[in-house]
Amino acid sequence: RHAQIMGPKFEMVLKMLRAELTNKGIAHWHLPQGGYFICVAAMPGTAKRTLELCDYKAKKLIEQAADTRRGKLVFVFEEDGGMDYIKTLSERICTFSNAFAAVFARCGSTIFYRLMRSEGVNASAGEICRAVNVALNGKGGGRDDSAQGSAVVSDASVAAIEQIKSYIGNVLNAK
Repeated sequence: RHAQIMGPKFEMVLKMLRAELTNKGIAHWHLPQGGYFICVAAMPGTAKRTLELCDYKAKKLIEQAADTRRGKLVFVFEEDGGMDYIKTLSERICTFSNAFAAVFARCGSTIFYRLMRSEGVNASAGEICRAVNVALNGKGGGRDDSAQGSAVVSDASVAAIEQIKSYIGNVLNAK
């Protein structure tokens, strides 16, 4: 059963690596021998540049974010991304501002989400994650300061994203 779930995801990662990085000289990877962990080695400096780009994007998103009673609501839905990306972006958002970051990314047939708050924001990411899990028929959890989850992409889950944004806004504006 595990192989049925992970196999297609593993193949999707390999397909993306091959399509985006083969013969570009910026990274190489090793295929696992009997497991599902792919080791990717990128050229020196790419991690630092990636963080710089996340910082830039986080600052731009904060500038555009809605003000609430409890801080800024930075809500993002990316059509292409994974858990590592949204984790880094949400962390950078909360580093630069008194904010609640709700970052969603679609990756193939999965929607990943990360919810995170700055120290000064009085809202529970774990409680909001439970509500998001219900709305998206997803799985996940976390603590008051950060939570994460995932759900299978469906017409209903994509349509629920705007409702989730409204719900989080209402939570952050409540007295």
